[in-house]
Amino acid sequence: LTGGSPASGKRVHLVGNPSLLKINEVVVGVTSTDVLFALGKEEVALKPVGSHRLERLCEHLIQQQSFFPLFPAPAGAGLDANAKVPLDLRFAEKWKMPVSPDLLIVPSKLQTFARKLPQGTLALNPGQLIKGSAGGTYASMTIHPVPKAQLEQAASSGKQARQETLLPHQVAERTSLQIRRI
Repeated sequence: LTGGSPASGKRVHLVGNPSLLKINEVVVGVTSTDVLFALGKEEVALKPVGSHRLERLCEHLIQQQSFFPLFPAPAGAGLDANAKVPLDLRFAEKWKMPVSPDLLIVPSKLQTFARKLPQGTLALNPGQLIKGSAGGTYASMTIHPVPKAQLEQAASSGKQARQETLLPHQVAERTSLQIRRI
C-alpha cells in the first residue's frame, strides 16, 4: 500500500473486510465487524487478577490468528439480512491472520481503548463514529519513525556481522493516540 501525492490521485485505497495492510514497515489489521462484542458474549473465563477484559478479547484474535475466532458463528450470524454479525461462511478463509499485526483496529460498541497486548500488538477500539442520532468517537493517531540513532546502530552492527539486522517494530511505543468524541 503506497500513499501517493495529492496530485497523483492515489491517496484512497479500498480494501476488503477484514484486511491486513502493510503501510511502510507497519502491519495493520482492521475489521469493521464488532468481533469484541461477539467474543464477549461467548467467552467463558475465570478473570485473572489484573486482567483487562477487552485486552483479553483482543488477545484471542492474535493467539488464534483470526479476525473472527468464533466457529460456529453465533446464532444470528450468516447470510441473513437481519444477522447481528455479517458473516458469510463461504469466505471463512479470508478471516485468517497469517501474521500478527503491529496495529489491530477493532471498532466495537464496547468501551473505547488502546492497549499494548503481551504479544507486542497495539490493539485499538476507536468506538463507533455515530451512536444512534448522536455523535460517537474516533481515533487520531500518529506513528512516529524509528529513532535515527537506533537505525544507525542497527546498520553499523549489521555491517560488522555482514548480515542484515532485524529491528523490532515497537509500534505501540512509537505511537501517540487520542480517542476523541464528536
